[in-house]
Amino acid sequence: MESLEIAREYYNGVEELIGDIIMVLYGSTVFGVKTSDLDLCFFREEMLPIDEFNKLKKFTHEFHINNNLRIDEEIPYDNKLIYTYDFIESSLINSPFPFCDGKYIIPKIEKNKIFLNSLEMKKRLLLNILTVKHIVMGREKEKVANYTDRAWESILKTVISYSEEKNISFEKILNCLYKDPFNQSVGEMYLGYKTNMPEKMNFIKEQVMFQLERLVSEDKILKTLSKGYIPNKRWLNNE
Repeated sequence: MESLEIAREYYNGVEELIGDIIMVLYGSTVFGVKTSDLDLCFFREEMLPIDEFNKLKKFTHEFHINNNLRIDEEIPYDNKLIYTYDFIESSLINSPFPFCDGKYIIPKIEKNKIFLNSLEMKKRLLLNILTVKHIVMGREKEKVANYTDRAWESILKTVISYSEEKNISFEKILNCLYKDPFNQSVGEMYLGYKTNMPEKMNFIKEQVMFQLERLVSEDKILKTLSKGYIPNKRWLNNE
């Protein structure tokens, strides 16, 4: 069975278990690649009651085992399986990246139990989920699309500011998504964007181009004659 078919089977099982829910599938599976595990999360109005949440976690574990999939709980399910609308709104308004001395800071990832269970980690993962290619199963696709635009705005604002480039090129913006320009951290140790598949990189490139043009049209970013980008200071400072 193909990965997308397995993901659909899992979603149908969850619907039977807890009712109508929005599932967001991300990772290599969305490109039709057979993967070792399913990268997914759920969006809903409220958190599940603890007993229902435990049933969902148990079902998820058993589904992975029954389908010979790896269980990835480096970031525990408690911190990544469900995102409420209130939490998503809060994450988009209150960035996980602190604004200090006129620029955004991208803190270093710490692969320890405390950090991987932290609010910051949950917010950072959410922004990554919304900006990489994903498939929405269930209703409210337009709401998720709106979240995606806002997540891209947050990410681009962060990397443009963080780069300290006054007139940053498209190529440097892309590079700054994949690699920290100051300590050279990449992938899961940075913003989570990976270079392991050309399809993933092409998708990110197309999205960055589209989102930059949208931000230019909204006067949040100025596109220069040299094909660079200068952010509006009021936009950058959230004024």
